[in-house]
Amino acid sequence: MTAPTPQPAAGRPAALELDDVEVAVPDGDGTRTILAGVALEVRRGELVTIAGRSGAGKSTLLAVAGLLRRPDRGEVTIAGRPTSGLSGRERTVVRRDHVAVVHQSAQLFPSLTAVEQLELVAHIRGRLDRAARERARALLAEVGLAHRMDALPAHLSGGERQRVAVARALMAEPSVLLADEPTAALDPERGQEILDLLAVETRERDLATVVVTHDPVTRSWPDRRLELRGGRLHEAGGPGDDGALT
Repeated sequence: MTAPTPQPAAGRPAALELDDVEVAVPDGDGTRTILAGVALEVRRGELVTIAGRSGAGKSTLLAVAGLLRRPDRGEVTIAGRPTSGLSGRERTVVRRDHVAVVHQSAQLFPSLTAVEQLELVAHIRGRLDRAARERARALLAEVGLAHRMDALPAHLSGGERQRVAVARALMAEPSVLLADEPTAALDPERGQEILDLLAVETRERDLATVVVTHDPVTRSWPDRRLELRGGRLHEAGGPGDDGALT
């Protein structure tokens, strides 16, 4: 699969916005700031990669963006809806309706077949009908697994499991797609295939996608490459940076 050439996202609506986001954690007798006034806007049809050293706060940033963690300060807006004033239940609804996550490991249920992994998403949303079952099969075919729909995770390769995870994320029809080191457990060739798949789906489904990755092959297809340093996001290749993913 060949990733499409990045297209300008200017003029498209932003599906994910972080404004002046701050997160601090206890550190001995004091606190340590993980995110320091982070600002990020990702528009529909745009794919952004974020690199950073271990412990820089990349996973924390994704947790905040995915409404899994409240920031100590700042605003997170999903699909045009500010979330800082929402209750826990309201945040859960926004996350369910608009956000999907692809993890470092596929995190598939071992007793469910590939197609059942996707059908579970519809079941949780109370929408497991004939149309949902057909959509699940269509998505697996789209990610190249038409011949593996009835296979259990134990019988799938690492790359195939990640493809199921991507299809499962798309089953929810999100506005925002977050991927946390989705290629870490894969060899370079399989990793490139997953990254290309994410790029294709971002363009075709008009998603706002953020990928945290150390993989240098991302140079060829993101709309923007950012790095998290000192608690803030910087354009990769900016002053004081050699342009390499760290």
